[in-house]
Amino acid sequence: MRETEWQWLKQARKSPEEMARFYSRWHGYVWKLALGFAGSQLADDISQEVMLRVMQKRWLLTPRAKFSTWLYQLVLNVSREQIRKQQRAQGDLDVQLLTLPVPDQAEARLQWQQFLAHLNGLPQRQREVVVLRFLQGLDTRETAEVLGISTGSVKTHLHRAVQQLHDLEDENPC
Repeated sequence: MRETEWQWLKQARKSPEEMARFYSRWHGYVWKLALGFAGSQLADDISQEVMLRVMQKRWLLTPRAKFSTWLYQLVLNVSREQIRKQQRAQGDLDVQLLTLPVPDQAEARLQWQQFLAHLNGLPQRQREVVVLRFLQGLDTRETAEVLGISTGSVKTHLHRAVQQLHDLEDENPC
């Protein structure tokens, strides 16, 4: 029988080796989420802060939701905190998402970079919905749960984001 992530995290408090295993398994995943939510400049800081919070508070964690939903929410909250800190520190933040893995072909790379630039132009909530739905593959209900909004709001934000991305593509084709 496979342990749940909550059980695994509970076991990690008994062993530094288990915590290291937990970290190895989830750090890359957390980093990719942070990259999608806040961009390359903040992804490292966010992923480190999230993993630090998980390790520091692992004694207090009680399963209240599906582990992946809880982790999405934690990454989202830390991303928002880091974005606000950076905005206060240097004014308006220009989020850049150009370090996501892309295909080797030059044309595909250019299209991917253009998509990321357009994604960067979306309002924050729309960008979060697009990242969770399309880049992370969550369904509408899961996205709503992570963001703390209704499924109708998810659909509305997604519709507006897709429409804006189409409009931007029509204006600036590759």
